Amino acid sequence: MQTTDAILNVRQGKKDSLIQDVLKRLGYLVITFLLVFLPFQTPLGSLIKSPQLLLWVDEMFVAFVFILFLATFFFEGKIRKGPLQILICLILLGVIGMASGLMNGNSFIVTANGIFDYIKNFLVIPALFAFSISEKRVGKIFIVLHRMAIALCLIAILQEIAFFLGAPVKKLGVSYYEVRFGLMRASSLMGHPNIFGLYALLFFTLDLSLTRRMRWQNLLFASGIFLSISRMVWIGFFISFFFLFIQAKGRKFKILFLLATILIAFSIPTFYSITAREIDKSVYFRGYALSKSLEIFKDHPVWGVGPGMYGGVVSFTFDSPVYQKYSFDKDWLDFIKGFRSLDQFWPQIFAEMGGVGTLFFGFLLFYLWKVPKKISEISGNEFRKKMLSGISVIPIVLVIYLFGSGLNLTPFLLTYSTLLGLMLGMEDENPPGQ
Repeated sequence: MQTTDAILNVRQGKKDSLIQDVLKRLGYLVITFLLVFLPFQTPLGSLIKSPQLLLWVDEMFVAFVFILFLATFFFEGKIRKGPLQILICLILLGVIGMASGLMNGNSFIVTANGIFDYIKNFLVIPALFAFSISEKRVGKIFIVLHRMAIALCLIAILQEIAFFLGAPVKKLGVSYYEVRFGLMRASSLMGHPNIFGLYALLFFTLDLSLTRRMRWQNLLFASGIFLSISRMVWIGFFISFFFLFIQAKGRKFKILFLLATILIAFSIPTFYSITAREIDKSVYFRGYALSKSLEIFKDHPVWGVGPGMYGGVVSFTFDSPVYQKYSFDKDWLDFIKGFRSLDQFWPQIFAEMGGVGTLFFGFLLFYLWKVPKKISEISGNEFRKKMLSGISVIPIVLVIYLFGSGLNLTPFLLTYSTLLGLMLGMEDENPPGQ
């Protein structure tokens, strides 16, 4: 009888192991496809008759990965402290958002969509941890993305050359055309210069963290960052430089860091002049939207007016009454509806989630910095150690960048979150001393 039970247990163990292996293989294929697809999501959507189908791919991916996470968690039944801390922050943000919606009597559908809009790009971090994909597979994914990022930067340079030569840049994939400081803001094939600049910044940071020195790939990513002509991306570039400065080696790196410092120093008067105009509510929409955000926050300082009610894409999708209640100027409202965002995250979350929700989003960013930083310090796997060290810089960049943009940065944010989740759960970890 005991022999029969033992045989059954072995068979059950093999069956569970087979199911887990199938789940991991399926997850790996889906993850690879999505990460390659993400940079081209918006441009591809404009080329087909049903663009909404492609625009929902990222949401479907998040849902798919989370379902796989629940299935994997069912078999393994454990999650490490770091990813668990991030998961708890996300859950608490959801609870706070739901409480805010209930207190304001908002629609459950609007509230749920508003909450999902805040956390969707980060949900994959604790979920992907459970897959425990091997270093070899994670490395393959990174190499593919690294080469793709290089190609995107080369295309951006070609677009800029075409602009100076007076050639039709739209034939080179330019879908967003804007000239700033005498240069065309390069978007490569990613639809918007800010998203392209952040994508180039992500791979500049990771490449520099891995190599600890300047090389042609770094310089190519740096050119992509520069050609995006995004002030916030430039500041993020400098922040990345600052935090990786003590880790890197080589005179080339120090020279480039010095040049970046000088460039930022000379740009401060221009930055200040432009920013001063943008917060003038009588001239620029950002200033007007900021003043309205503070007005709403003053009336709802603790819980806000509820997720999905002000400033984000959900509020425009469901035609939020908050704009009418606070007498939002019709011309400015029509202007903002064009891109469905205040283009500044912190005023939006203050108004929607109040002080409590903003505080817990701050906790989320804190743990997105702390968890990879701490694991990188104790990791015995050199690839994992250096990748997590570079990834830990991104939340610091986000704190600054979100003063001038919203969270509608899916190609960048979801790529960052996916890489972080994969690195946290990567197999073949060699503890120090072994």
